[in-house]
Amino acid sequence: FPLAPSTVADLNEASSADFNPASPAGREHLHVLLERQHYRLVWWRSANDEINWRRFFDINELAAIRVEDDEVFEAVHGTLFRLYAEGLIDGVRVDHIDGLSLPGDYCKRLQKRLRALEPERPARSPNGPAYLVVEKILARNEQLPKDWEIDGTTGYDFMDEISALQHDPAGERPLADLWERASGRSSDFASEEILALRQILERSFTAQREATVQALYAIAQSDLKTRDLSRSVIRRCLTEILAHFPVYRIYAQVDHASQADLTFLLQAIAGARLTCLISDRWLLETLGEWLSGKRIRPEADELQAIAMTRFQQLSAPLCAKAVEDTAFYRYGRLISRNDVGFDARRLACSPSEFHRRMQVRANDLPHAMLATATHDHKRGED
Repeated sequence: FPLAPSTVADLNEASSADFNPASPAGREHLHVLLERQHYRLVWWRSANDEINWRRFFDINELAAIRVEDDEVFEAVHGTLFRLYAEGLIDGVRVDHIDGLSLPGDYCKRLQKRLRALEPERPARSPNGPAYLVVEKILARNEQLPKDWEIDGTTGYDFMDEISALQHDPAGERPLADLWERASGRSSDFASEEILALRQILERSFTAQREATVQALYAIAQSDLKTRDLSRSVIRRCLTEILAHFPVYRIYAQVDHASQADLTFLLQAIAGARLTCLISDRWLLETLGEWLSGKRIRPEADELQAIAMTRFQQLSAPLCAKAVEDTAFYRYGRLISRNDVGFDARRLACSPSEFHRRMQVRANDLPHAMLATATHDHKRGED
């Protein structure tokens, strides 16, 4: 962070001894100096509770940027655009697409920008459009949105299908029984997943949850009918919805949601109804409407958009850290089915089911990557 100009002048005039924390006077001078900055220096253990910028998962040093802003977009992609225009690359792999506020809009904008560069490419370069794939982990019944204008994913879904094909379905029950006897834990992965979601939400994403609670509370405050809703009840219900969310995130916007968005949100609310306080159940439907994109009132569009974005940018990293980095390390029915992008609930896939899935892939996204390992692979092909 840059120092204020007045601070720089003060530092130039002062000796280092004036700010020596070993003395009471030095500590006081240092405190006054830090209080004049554009940021607040905080003990690192407070970050989970009070951090006020978006970060990469729970890593404080990796701050997110607003790539939806024109100036930021051009600065971030400057080298990439130059390499594409020079014919040195023919496509792009986008990592962590679900961290963006509007992934679909970003993909279309990136593809449009690359198309505009095609006339500059050398004659020997392959004709456009540019090859564009995104890192996206899909749940069992989840499909990649069709309007993103991309070639597909980077292959986690294919990797999961290949892995399941290599496992014998007859081994599922014996392995489950063995795991329960050896561990004393349930062989039902869903119970491990929900427990991990709750724990990681408290340990690593408290500040992000509070930002989402505040955004939902602002909506409540904007209407006489809901202004008596407390932050506490919103927090409790939001926690239950997140604990049962079946996918990384949805992509609904104000006054626009796909059927898949609505289905996944309703699944989460149905699960939340089973575990929330009975006295809180009535609020789940209201929060569900707000998060689904169903327009509250035209004058509340901005408040609703903020709440929806914060929710979607919370559910995705929460799921990643809870499932991949927590539940997978606690669940041992068969370790080879615990890897990034895998569905640990499913042990095996029959050849006929595999061929059916490949036919769908060939019809819908024939150019998606066919990966059998990625940079995130934790157990390794060997």
